[in-house]
Amino acid sequence: MPFVQAARVGWGTALVLFPRALLRRCPATPKDGTGAAVARVLGVRHLLQAAVTARGTLPPAWAAVPDAVHAASMAALALRGDRWRAAALTDLCVASAFAAASWRGERAGAPPDPPASPSRTGVRRGSRCWPGGFRPPGRDTPPA
Repeated sequence: MPFVQAARVGWGTALVLFPRALLRRCPATPKDGTGAAVARVLGVRHLLQAAVTARGTLPPAWAAVPDAVHAASMAALALRGDRWRAAALTDLCVASAFAAASWRGERAGAPPDPPASPSRTGVRRGSRCWPGGFRPPGRDTPPA
């Protein structure tokens, strides 16, 4: 299981099992049952997203989309009022981190860029070796 998926499962599990303990760490956040219910729903979303992504139902880059949308909604909530600002900013950071990690993980799995041609590598003329082991067709020895 990739690191992003393991972190998502851990965060989702914590939100489902310990929502009140996590909300207590956010100052000035109401301690009513609404916050705990919302935290549990978000935890279930993280667990479902981890399962769908791990199963391969969706392309890995799409895992970043729900996180980016969620981060945007948390930014709007933080700007809207003081009541949930601390919790919204915390969740904004978490959602942004998951979105960035999912996107970066997809880029890490992308095929590498093709190697640069010898003329673009900055190797000066008269070098004793070919850059990156590249040899043009018909040339068995490096340039002199």
